[in-house]
Amino acid sequence: GAGDGGVVASLTVRSTAPGFQFYTGNWIDGEVGKGGACYRQWEGLAIEPQHYPDGVCEDKYGIGKCVVLDEDNPEYLHRMQFDFKLK
Repeated sequence: GAGDGGVVASLTVRSTAPGFQFYTGNWIDGEVGKGGACYRQWEGLAIEPQHYPDGVCEDKYGIGKCVVLDEDNPEYLHRMQFDFKLK
């Protein structure tokens, strides 16, 4: 979990997508956000369930190529569930 001042948080992510992108706040350096809050390095993260980056071209992982959207197949749906808990 992530801790701040004795509060511990945990996040569980479930998705029908086979992979995910994880971004840290490494590049943040004094960015001003919502309500004037100032964010420093490592004070943010993002988790984005998705197919693997090269999934359109290859089936390296035995899960099949990812969906290609076109006129015959204009929609892509998957499920995501984020469970956030404070301890």
